[in-house]
Amino acid sequence: FFFLRYTKLRFIQALVVAFLGGLAYLNNKNDQEAFQDKSGLLFFVVSSLTFGNTFVQAQTLPLDIPIFTREYRNGMYGILAVMASKCIIELPYLIILTFFQWLIFWGLGGLRKTAEGFFTGYVTSIGVVFVATTMGYLIGALGGNP
Repeated sequence: FFFLRYTKLRFIQALVVAFLGGLAYLNNKNDQEAFQDKSGLLFFVVSSLTFGNTFVQAQTLPLDIPIFTREYRNGMYGILAVMASKCIIELPYLIILTFFQWLIFWGLGGLRKTAEGFFTGYVTSIGVVFVATTMGYLIGALGGNP
């Protein structure tokens, strides 16, 4: 029950941030100032995706360490199995969440309105999310148990 509520909250938070960020860059024209605005939007998108995913993973991994340590000592599974399963389980959620975030940023931000423009930005956003998630795992593992 907690994880379902947490997932809903994380989803709503991400969509609200995307919507507010997109509204800040609504109705851009095609001049020099608009180009600078679009650069600012892309910086905001990358920052939003990076910090949102890094901090979530950095906070949740230390909570799993005591359980993992106990089960590792009992010989149930290794580190590779734990991390692979965490990544595989979160993969669909990250892809879907990133899709909706990018759809909002792209639609409201006045970015290039072509399929190529959308999917180029979407694939780039997924790459940013995967790197941020990995950094969150690293920070969480280095931080230790709270």
